[in-house]
Amino acid sequence: VDDDGAMVLFALRKIVPGEEIVISYTNGEDMASKETPEKLRSLLQTKYGIKCPEGCRCFDADRAKIVAEARSLDTLVYAKGSSGDGKGALLAADRLLTLLDT
Repeated sequence: VDDDGAMVLFALRKIVPGEEIVISYTNGEDMASKETPEKLRSLLQTKYGIKCPEGCRCFDADRAKIVAEARSLDTLVYAKGSSGDGKGALLAADRLLTLLDT
């Protein structure tokens, strides 16, 4: 972000005219984020004046369950890896990656 508050982006590939470029205002896309969907919605509205529409995926109860499982798996990957259980860490990481594809 420059002195005028503008964000400068550099592309790693050619962007065609009309192609949509999206950014996340929070780590909401990070499935292991410690913030609840409610807290993230509040942050977006307070800090940026953005109000999530009713159809936003952050209101999806099934997605909330996936996020909770992802947080748990993220913690498990770290715990297994830290304790020297490489196989357990890899199994949890594999499940986490599978979950992120949903």
